[in-house]
Amino acid sequence: MSLHGKTAIVTGSSRGIGRALAERLGRDGASVVVTYAGNREKAEAVVSAIKANGSDAIALQFDLSKLDSIHTLFQETLTHFGSLDILVISGGAPRLTKPLVETTENEFDSIFAFNTKGNFFTLQEAIKHMTKGGRIVTFTTPTPYSLNPTSQSLQVAKQQSKPLLLLWHEKSEIEVLPSMRLCRDPR
Repeated sequence: MSLHGKTAIVTGSSRGIGRALAERLGRDGASVVVTYAGNREKAEAVVSAIKANGSDAIALQFDLSKLDSIHTLFQETLTHFGSLDILVISGGAPRLTKPLVETTENEFDSIFAFNTKGNFFTLQEAIKHMTKGGRIVTFTTPTPYSLNPTSQSLQVAKQQSKPLLLLWHEKSEIEVLPSMRLCRDPR
């Protein structure tokens, strides 16, 4: 599938699944915004890989837990590329591995800022700026459904951040705006 003329933001794309997705979108012709939390060098390596395959890409530092960072990400994307067609939310909070009874208020707030608030406002901002026919892809992990006593706070946050995904299990598409649908399968 050719994505020439399309622009994609991939959060958490300096490594792992996010990197693989960003590079694939670039190979398919999309211009890609590679985001990173702290390692610019890794993000620039992804940008170089995308450019080596003939697509344009930029690296932007992004803090999913901060509203000003979310707004800046979309404004810089639109300034550089002119449009937004694809959003892939692949990044998340650092793992907190301690029992629920030991979790502090600051740790709790941090987990929810990344996994719930950040995802919500990133989706909200994308919907405001996405072109007609745009696509949003977001991931969840099995964390909310596991019984690991050292990640209970993360389990709660992940569960609260994914109601839209749970709804997708019931329906094949959701109308967000009259001109845009979120689909499990774009075919």
